[in-house]
Amino acid sequence: MKDLFTNRGKYVPSFFMMKIDSEHFGNEMTDRETSLFVHEYVHFLQSITTVKGLERITSDFGMLGRIVEYIRNQGKQNVLVPFNKDVLNELTKNNERIDTNAWGELRADSIADKIQIKDVFVDKKTFDIDGVIFMDTVTLTFIDAEGEEGLCTFGARDLYEGMAYLIEQLITKDYEHSPDCPYSTAKMVAEYYYPELAKDPKNIIALCDNALMFTNPGVEYVRMIQYMKEISFLPQSPDEIYVFIELNWEVYDIDRPAKTLDTFILKVREAREILQGCLSNDAYFDSYHRWVDFILDFAIYLRTFNPLFWLHIVDNGNIRDNAYFYTILKMIGTPLVENKKHEYFMANTIREDIDTYCLSYFKVFYQLYELLVEGTLMCKLLPWCSNPQCGTNPDKSCWDEPWNHCEEKDLCPFVAIWNHWGLNGVKIQRKS
Repeated sequence: MKDLFTNRGKYVPSFFMMKIDSEHFGNEMTDRETSLFVHEYVHFLQSITTVKGLERITSDFGMLGRIVEYIRNQGKQNVLVPFNKDVLNELTKNNERIDTNAWGELRADSIADKIQIKDVFVDKKTFDIDGVIFMDTVTLTFIDAEGEEGLCTFGARDLYEGMAYLIEQLITKDYEHSPDCPYSTAKMVAEYYYPELAKDPKNIIALCDNALMFTNPGVEYVRMIQYMKEISFLPQSPDEIYVFIELNWEVYDIDRPAKTLDTFILKVREAREILQGCLSNDAYFDSYHRWVDFILDFAIYLRTFNPLFWLHIVDNGNIRDNAYFYTILKMIGTPLVENKKHEYFMANTIREDIDTYCLSYFKVFYQLYELLVEGTLMCKLLPWCSNPQCGTNPDKSCWDEPWNHCEEKDLCPFVAIWNHWGLNGVKIQRKS
């Protein structure tokens, strides 16, 4: 997610939206634009092919569902946005407090271009949420280029970004330098514990991928490396890391040992149910359901029959001739891609019965979250709806009350989903 520091690129986890600092799309992209696309496309695949990515989808859409149910229960009375802290804590069940630690927390004083890791330590944090919960977390202390000490929580974010940045460097040209924190912290942690292992960047990619198959990936990543160092396991090739983890690392389903693939398939089922449940029992959204089913089925296929697919992508070399990458791209297409001119693109899936217009619905989901949680009234779909191919006519309501937008023929995406959820008639008012 490059926009932590610049506007070069962004992928919004769970909501299948990509934005890149590009004037082109497809074969016309420059090497720099291609590298930005590859980085964000890696995040798209991580979102559907890892346990952590799927858990985030389930968590984010579960929270959205609770928010919608809360509004529906308010009846026709005015709903004030943004919601106050007490309401949000009840709706989110305080999950964000735990998720932040598993994802990784990047504080303002931790944003540093060049760092040297001073210490890495695993500790327990306590959460008093419906009873006391203990959670292991990884904390990094480091020294930046000015000699100042920084602190950050190391988690899934570091593995997502570290993995994407390494792949970007290995298969693209004209990639842009990214700050060490969080784009190189995964590599630096491996170097801290086991320098010999970290010499091959593909080992880091394999470790990140394996750790992201757990609920608390930052902790698992550190423990995997520590154990490899302890028993002096140094793989002859990155492929061996997958075998090593499968044979030596235990996965639990509640309190019983479980296979990694079985756990992954369970997480796919949970994500599928909640994504499908968002727009259920309405033929108007059939293409959306087909798209969700197709990409999640493809994710199971990759993990079942091609678990080393990340290594295959890297081994196929430069992106311009990377047959393995383009096979995946041609199979499942892309999420909704927005360029710097607010033009939208998407590569279609191989399924001719899937209308990729349905990808705009994910922009609606995210817009609803911003409306209700952050109090953002202006509809963020304006650039999308202003494109002639969308067939939607923006009007003044889109600026401060998009739920009141009216079309004579087809509903705009926002209103279609708003009405589907039974929210038509609800009055939204921003707190003064």
